[in-house]
Amino acid sequence: MKSPRISLMNPIVTDFLRVGICRFLARLFMGVRGLFIVTTLTPHDLGQYAIWLLFVVYFSMLDFGVLNSLERDIPHYRGAGEDEDLKETLNTGWSTFFILTLAASLLLGVIAFLVFHRFYLALLLFLYLFADKLWRAHETNSRIHFQFRENGIALLLLASSSLMIIWILVPRIGASGIFVGFIIGSLSSAYYLFQKSPLTFRWEYHWRDSLRYIKSAIPLAIFIYAVELFHILAVTILAIHWDKATLGYFVFAFRIFQICLALFPYLIQQVMRTRMYFHIAAQKDKREDDLQHLLFPMGIYSIFSSIFWLFLYWWSDWLVGYLAPLYGKSVVTLQLLALALLPTGITQVCSDYLCSHVHKMTKAVIVAWIFAIIFQGSFLYFGAVPENAILHSIPKIYLASTLLIYCLIVPMAFRMRNNTIVATLRLIYLLLPVGIAYTVNIFLRDLFHFAPSRSLGDNLTPFFAANVLTYFGVAVVLYMTRNHKTFNVFLKHSNIGPLV
Repeated sequence: MKSPRISLMNPIVTDFLRVGICRFLARLFMGVRGLFIVTTLTPHDLGQYAIWLLFVVYFSMLDFGVLNSLERDIPHYRGAGEDEDLKETLNTGWSTFFILTLAASLLLGVIAFLVFHRFYLALLLFLYLFADKLWRAHETNSRIHFQFRENGIALLLLASSSLMIIWILVPRIGASGIFVGFIIGSLSSAYYLFQKSPLTFRWEYHWRDSLRYIKSAIPLAIFIYAVELFHILAVTILAIHWDKATLGYFVFAFRIFQICLALFPYLIQQVMRTRMYFHIAAQKDKREDDLQHLLFPMGIYSIFSSIFWLFLYWWSDWLVGYLAPLYGKSVVTLQLLALALLPTGITQVCSDYLCSHVHKMTKAVIVAWIFAIIFQGSFLYFGAVPENAILHSIPKIYLASTLLIYCLIVPMAFRMRNNTIVATLRLIYLLLPVGIAYTVNIFLRDLFHFAPSRSLGDNLTPFFAANVLTYFGVAVVLYMTRNHKTFNVFLKHSNIGPLV
């Protein structure tokens, strides 16, 4: 008989492999698209585009998290075998979502016209929000039904088509051409998924039922949008208080950071989330340590993140100097932001775990994220950040806030079925690879005076040395935690069990 750990791990690994080459290529095209946008626009134009995009982000929250609630509820009811609740959720939830989407898109168009006095821009923002929500609905539906191959093809279609249109239009008409590419890419991908895995629901709009479902979705919506606000708070405050050029320099680094988030933690989170909700619902009476099953993929992600950060640290200066010399002052910002990749990914997975219908810890998660938002916002808004150091100070504040939310959420998740000691040990254990990589770089800088440069040859030796020392450090830690007698005795007497 297969162990519970294997029974969950096999589907997760299979789902991740089924994402396959299409998903990887799609993320690659999206990365190229994002790099093309930030390297083609001047800092001032990039700052202006960021302001337009902020309008879209905030108006997208007017769906009150119904889509995220559907992604949680449908797998839960399917896993629990509750057919009547599943049918009601499909009909009421999807109908409510599309009505709210249309209303939010129309409101965005009106407000954009009143603020910017440009009908063409207002129309583009309206169409972009509606097309994006339509695509996300079909993309979510395909993941709910574990159709990761079709999902990957659709994402590849979106990325490639939007990249081609943006490549043609942006040099000719500027930042507004970005929205044209997004609109056409989203609609084409939504149509493909509609053909492959159509939404199965019956239109039902009874305002009492809709309000009831919105009410049930609000706690999860507050969590989802608190996470989103946490990540865009720095951009928002910069847009309010600083000039567009400074905003553009920060957005350049932050956009590359978001591309990295989409390539690594968010991809892993999307694959794990639906399967995790399904598994927890099906196993809710077996009193298992569900999160223990997820330690292995999170550990692999932890090691991979350290390798990726080393690459960014040593080569971002050279790459930016070669591809976008206008943004040279954004390099340190990017290097600092990239340290947040690991805690962000693990915190997202643990937050989803706590917000499942079985564990029902959404309120505690919301409080933790709001506390981190207040912490970050207080330093960004009220802190005396000197103008000449703003591109260094803001990413440090963001990183500190990310580590704070990591220290709040991750122990909470591990403590669900374990004691405080194991929660603390696992928290430290998952951060060790990036901590070792960061320490190695400090060691090379202080002892051998190695630092990243725009010279290809000068970076080779310290880059390889940093990787070798990091791998050695990770191997030593793995050996000590799994084989060292003293450590094993400590684990045994603490009733902790294995860390991985």
